[in-house]
Order: sequence, then C-alpha cells, then structure tokens
Amino acid sequence: MFKTKELKRKNELRWHRENIVRNRKRYAYNARKRRKEYPEKYRAIDEKYRDKTRQKVMNKVRWAIKTGKITKPMYCSCCGEIRKLNGHHKDYSKPLEVLWLCCACHKFLHTYISPKQKRR
Repeated sequence: MFKTKELKRKNELRWHRENIVRNRKRYAYNARKRRKEYPEKYRAIDEKYRDKTRQKVMNKVRWAIKTGKITKPMYCSCCGEIRKLNGHHKDYSKPLEVLWLCCACHKFLHTYISPKQKRR
C-alpha cells in the first residue's frame, strides 16, 4: 500500500495525532482513574515537579543559555559522545554550575553514584 517505510510512518503518526484529538476526553478520564488507583506512584511524580527550587534553577539555566551567559556543549562531559544533553546540578544553590551529560550517563549518575552520596 505504501511505497516507502517513511510514508507509512508519516501516515501512522498522522493517525495517532487525529486519534488523540478524537479521544481526548476518554484519555483524560483514564488518566484520572489511574491516579486514583495508584496514588503513591503519582505522588512521587507530583513531588518531583512541585519542587520549586529545582524548577527555578532549570529556568535560570534555560535563560542563561538563551542570553549567551553559558553555552551548552555538543559533547557529553562523561563519555564524550555527541548526543542530546541533560544538565545536572550537584548543588542547586549554584544554578549556573552545570554538568552536561547524555541521557545514559545522567541515568547512571543518579542510579549508582548519587544514592551512595546521600547515604553518607
């Protein structure tokens, strides 16, 4: 039916977007239902985004990048790969001291290194 995989993928994406618009109320209802069924899971997610200090620091970094006060490198500070980078703050009181890491290194840092430091 489709000449290339790319055309097929574009058609699938278009269908998904249209489906979301058609079923918006049902998706919202199901999301509310899941929140009621698993409150502890969503409480942890909500607490993460309620942390105003963290949000303020992230906004300061975005603004500093936009205005040119700091530059976001192309390479991961840990592995040196060219990938999409995440900013990691060791200390939120110093918002412009950012360690730029790829997703894999950032996950490794939080999974294996940060928990050990918190135990001390």
